[in-house]
Amino acid sequence: MQKINLIRTPKSILVISYGGIGDIFLSTPLISSLRQAFPKALIHVYMQKGRESILEGNDDITAIFTTTGRHGFRSYFDFFIRFVGRYDLAVSIRCSDRQVLFARIAGRKAISLIPQQRQNRFWKKQILSGWVSEDREQHVVFNILELADVLGIARNVKCRMPSDLKSEDRLKSLLPFSWKQEAYGVIHLSPRNRYKEWTVEGWCAIAQFFQEKKLKLILLGGPSNEERSYIKSVMQSIPSEVINIAGRASFPDAVTLLRSSVLYIGPDTAVTHLSAALEVPTIALFGRALTDYAPYHQKLLDEPYCEVSSTLLSSKHVHVVTGNCSCTNEHLVCTHKPSEMSLCMKSISVEAVIGVINKIFNMRGFP
Repeated sequence: MQKINLIRTPKSILVISYGGIGDIFLSTPLISSLRQAFPKALIHVYMQKGRESILEGNDDITAIFTTTGRHGFRSYFDFFIRFVGRYDLAVSIRCSDRQVLFARIAGRKAISLIPQQRQNRFWKKQILSGWVSEDREQHVVFNILELADVLGIARNVKCRMPSDLKSEDRLKSLLPFSWKQEAYGVIHLSPRNRYKEWTVEGWCAIAQFFQEKKLKLILLGGPSNEERSYIKSVMQSIPSEVINIAGRASFPDAVTLLRSSVLYIGPDTAVTHLSAALEVPTIALFGRALTDYAPYHQKLLDEPYCEVSSTLLSSKHVHVVTGNCSCTNEHLVCTHKPSEMSLCMKSISVEAVIGVINKIFNMRGFP
């Protein structure tokens, strides 16, 4: 770690979060830390276009800027024209070449995560004012929050939820039952990359289980054509009682819905991270037991994930069910092709998931 001494309080800060929607959500504790330390500063966030809704209603942030959609050299040129030297401080939450260079371009002082070993670690240390090594041995949120330590400011460990005052009215129009009075569960089927998908047969069994328990089950999902097509194919096989609002509910709507749910089940998606951070009973389906990206909640430091069995990790209200795949340690997933389903996810058994559901229901007094 390389700390920096801020001689002057920064009046303008750019946070570069050039990752997935879940990555952006998991950066909100650092953004809140910056807001807490510098209450009068302009705090802007730069991210990929189309992912802004995960920060909706977040008053820690002054403005959001997005990519122009270009790749390669042109993307660097566009960023340079828009942001060169514009900020007192630029913060990159990932160690990619692009993000580190963008932080250096935009900020008079720049800090970032950097790789732990690779060759490009050296030049990044040279151009940054302060840095933290990427650490896969701890949760990514705590790793990102080390950037607060670089600045000598207090950590805020709580994620900020997306919010919208109109969410309750939208849900009232979307749901065919009194969702504030009746018990229901929530599922989210489709991650952005197919290697994180579970099987259709597994989801069918879960839907049947809820039907037998006479509990409502609500299906969330994104608006993309690929996701809608996948959900449509799944809906042909599961009980018709499942309420499908995929593509019609925003992230703030999902937060409002999750707050009152009895249980959430989903793969490695932003919605799964939302559920865990809201302290909803959460079952996360992960092919591999990767605790650095496991669902985050603010008590995680005191109650880290522990191995309950060879296919189950638990921390407080979050239960991560994994597969029985024997892929080697150097691979994060069975396949490196996002368009292919992984053997890890295929090997997650329905019995293991239903076993955790029953455990949660028994604790909460459900039949």
